[in-house]
Amino acid sequence: MKYYSVKDIVHLRKLLSKSWEKETCSPNLRRKWSKKRKYVGQSDVTSLVVNELFGGEIMHYKNGNDNYYYNVLDGLNIDLSLAADFQTVVGEEISREVMLEDKDMNQRYQKLRKNIAYNVELEQNMAVQEIVDEFNERDKSHRKFLKKSRRWRHPYV
Repeated sequence: MKYYSVKDIVHLRKLLSKSWEKETCSPNLRRKWSKKRKYVGQSDVTSLVVNELFGGEIMHYKNGNDNYYYNVLDGLNIDLSLAADFQTVVGEEISREVMLEDKDMNQRYQKLRKNIAYNVELEQNMAVQEIVDEFNERDKSHRKFLKKSRRWRHPYV
């Protein structure tokens, strides 16, 4: 089992929300996908990402013609795509290798990974920019202070 914290999972959920798109959605659910419901059709590729980052098991269950996937980490059911109804569902374990044999799923998974990497880089760039902006702001304050201190003369000199 890989180390993770609740904070890591919450952060990943936010990244996923920014990274899901129609092209990462399961083809049979694209008609239901929308920008307001980005999680639709994302359970398979999302469970692969969670498994890659945190380990655990990938679980699969079928409901009619639809397939759903979620993860089990340390005995806890984790569904970051909000697809599973854990009150009525018991899935069967499936390996990531079997899932990635599906060419379409593999392509959608790789696309989601690229989207996540892009969003992580964007976050890092924004954080660096915030640091630079803060430094520049402090530098301006320091320069103002120096200007004022140069004009100030001790009254007894």
